[in-house]
Amino acid sequence: YLGPYELDRIEQNERLVKRFLATKVLVIDEVSMLSANTLALVDQAMRAGLRSTEPFGGVQVVLCGDFFQLPPVTRGGNANFAFQGEVWHELGLHVCYLEKQYRQDDETLLGVLNAIRAGEIRAPQREALEARVGVQVPDNVPHLFTHNVDVDGLNNERLAALKGGVRNFNMTTKGGKKYLEILKRGLLVSETLQLKKDAAVMFVKNDPH
Repeated sequence: YLGPYELDRIEQNERLVKRFLATKVLVIDEVSMLSANTLALVDQAMRAGLRSTEPFGGVQVVLCGDFFQLPPVTRGGNANFAFQGEVWHELGLHVCYLEKQYRQDDETLLGVLNAIRAGEIRAPQREALEARVGVQVPDNVPHLFTHNVDVDGLNNERLAALKGGVRNFNMTTKGGKKYLEILKRGLLVSETLQLKKDAAVMFVKNDPH
């Protein structure tokens, strides 16, 4: 938790207080990744900045996420989920569940995904999975890997198999050095993109145009 010194610094930070005052709704996405302690720290900071005893200084809070998915991010091992902390209960949240699945309409696949999500694999789901063991995956479908090195390996293999010469497209950047370094660390592509004619390309970010 924040101590008296940290809370006093927040109260005296005019720029931060102005941002708090201008905030009408605080939206926290992927809340399952937020530990109970981190949520409490945000609550403390906003109460101090707004000089209010209400949860999050009285600002409306919208929390989105699925607690069956990613657990809290922490360096010290296991951490409590956000809903296990006092702040969660003080908020008096109205919980809304989304019951319709829009990403998939294959009932067998949905059954497998829901079983994995709940950690309860039964005979029908086990049989559906075992039926896919050893099945040859077509080349023209996306492949999923757990490590980037495996992704790069398959991409380079497929690119080498295409006829024609390679064209290089180099990244262009503009801005402060430190800011650019931070952006580059979060990139999902290399600074030099190599392509050939007929190469399949997948966008890693939506094209606004």
